[in-house]
Amino acid sequence: MRALMQGRFRDRIEKADGTRAERGWETNLVTYRALDLFARLLANQTGLNGPLYWAVGEGDSAWDADAPKLDARITRLRREIYRKALDPVNEIRYDAETRTLHLEIRFESDEAVGTLREFGIFGGDATGAPNSGYLVNYKTHDKIEKKEGDVLEREGEFVLGGE
Repeated sequence: MRALMQGRFRDRIEKADGTRAERGWETNLVTYRALDLFARLLANQTGLNGPLYWAVGEGDSAWDADAPKLDARITRLRREIYRKALDPVNEIRYDAETRTLHLEIRFESDEAVGTLREFGIFGGDATGAPNSGYLVNYKTHDKIEKKEGDVLEREGEFVLGGE
């Protein structure tokens, strides 16, 4: 038997005019740094924590025509523009029955405004500073133009299982 970890996410966007759009579940990349972090957490290395921040970035405009090939060795976003701390009490939960770690974040109307093409979840020794911490989950996606007044709700899951 081999252990597996898979990532997936979905978005809900409410525009300032009240219109809503929802994207279905899509897979995302669990990085090698996630494995490094989990191993260090199990070894009780001090100064580290699980998922702490959800960051978004504008990526590269060339991705609109040709999405980049993802590499599990990635350690940072291409162009991070905003990151928000996850509230471990209200935005992170684990379902032991389904072996699923569920994360939720809400980027309010004045947060993460701009062109969004990528996101990452950071843990370990992450702070509010861009590119800090262990990038454990990464995704490039279709361009989202998040304007002032728009709200983006994002859910992510790590599904732990075996084959």
